Amino acid sequence: VGPAGAFAQALRCACDLSTAPWIYLCEDDQTGYHGLPSPRLRGLIDEVERFEREIPGLPVGGVLASGRSLDMRTGRTHPLRVSSSGVRLQEADFGPWWGALLSRRVVDEGVYPDENMFWWAEDLEFWLRVLAAGFRVLFDRVAHKSSRNKASSGEPWCGYYMARNQFYLRRRHGNFRWTILHSLKTARRFQLASSRAHRVAIVRGFADGLLGRTGRNPEFSR
Repeated sequence: VGPAGAFAQALRCACDLSTAPWIYLCEDDQTGYHGLPSPRLRGLIDEVERFEREIPGLPVGGVLASGRSLDMRTGRTHPLRVSSSGVRLQEADFGPWWGALLSRRVVDEGVYPDENMFWWAEDLEFWLRVLAAGFRVLFDRVAHKSSRNKASSGEPWCGYYMARNQFYLRRRHGNFRWTILHSLKTARRFQLASSRAHRVAIVRGFADGLLGRTGRNPEFSR
């Protein structure tokens, strides 16, 4: 079911089994590529509760271990500019699953990862809907300092979903500028592709994106 479907099912299971107000998200493909401080969670939850008391506003929906920002005009993402203040928590647009703390209130509102995404940008789409549902998304500067991202897009099948899913994202959250930028980036990925299998996957993904196809494509998976 891919990470989108797996996290959706895991969140339903967690909420069936527990009434805990926070859910901690882990992701296996980041194991060994970051060193989060430990112990971490009890102090982090205390910080979130203090943040909500001292900075009134929307409730906190999640706290990321690594944050990024999104230009809603173009769909371009950027590394988050870390504040120079001494505050531990800072607002962000989205980030990866690993090391993220998710509020139970988000799930209670019916916000789950979209299984139609299968793989690639499913975390971005999820956090955008968390924001749209009326929550704040923060990131933990202490964790951010010790984290290192690992790209996982080197296999040919990955190129299919990278080319396809941006169309789905644009239809739900963006505008025509997202498609223009995505088309240019896809052409560049095609140019730099290291094999025919990569190029075929990119072309098929782009075409299926234009046609509105979603979900897992059995021709493109591990």
